[in-house]
This record gives sequence, C-alpha cells and structure tokens, in this order.
Amino acid sequence: MTERLLTPSKITAWLDCAHYLTLRDEVDRGVRPQPPVMVGEMARMLIDKGLWHEQAVRDRYRAEGRTVLEVPERAQGESFTRGTARVARPCSTASMT
Repeated sequence: MTERLLTPSKITAWLDCAHYLTLRDEVDRGVRPQPPVMVGEMARMLIDKGLWHEQAVRDRYRAEGRTVLEVPERAQGESFTRGTARVARPCSTASMT
C-alpha cells in the first residue's frame, strides 16, 4: 500500500482542482515529472525575500553559537515515513540550543 500524506497545501490545491491529489501522488511516486513552478513577478519577489530572511536568521543563529540543523528535502519518490526516519536520526545526537 502506498503511503499518502495529506497536507494543508494539498487540500487547498484540491479545492481549486479535484484532480490535483491524483497528479501530486503520481509526482511523489516518480511516475510523473515535477511540473514547472509558474509564479508571477510579485510571488517570485516574496519567495526570494522569504529565502533571504531564512538564510539571514540561520547566519545569525550560527554567529550566536547556536547549532542549526538543516533538513534536506525528500528524495524523489521517497516516502514521508522514510524521509522522516532519515532526517530524525541526526536530531537524536545533535545538541540543539
């Protein structure tokens, strides 16, 4: 049985397109390629500012001597459970401040 994680983002997208969950599941299983992200100029600016802010906060935490654990993205076709297990291992040994 294939694991299917239902997230708030998926539910919101489903409200706009009832076929979305089927397509998303196919992408997650590696059956269908990831579609290109189509965003406008304003959305791109907000995304870039958000990424810049996240990097600035990580840099500040490191400068303060804090430990920062960066979680890698899930590999194509990797289940949520397997990804969580892979990422959770460093957390049990890392000193989080």
